[in-house]
Amino acid sequence: MYSEFSRNVHVYEDTPLPDSWTRVRAIDFGYTNPFVCLWGAIDPDGRLYVYEEHYREKALVKEHAAIINSRNHSYAWTVADHDAQEIAELRECGCSP
Repeated sequence: MYSEFSRNVHVYEDTPLPDSWTRVRAIDFGYTNPFVCLWGAIDPDGRLYVYEEHYREKALVKEHAAIINSRNHSYAWTVADHDAQEIAELRECGCSP
């Protein structure tokens, strides 16, 4: 955890986010180190609000893809690390980054 992080300042529990905010997704591949998928919304001032997370280690890409696809979130774009094989595996599972 980051020393600057404060749950009281940085976490908004059950705060509805306007549908008009741009939705985005970020993926960081991992196996031994956790795989992470974050869904966020960008407010009109450019601040990112992360509203959902998938975080898991020691799972195959197809398992992550099934979980991500089940969340059924819409998003404008995805930012992902540059692992061509894992990106191709996600696409094969119907989860296009």
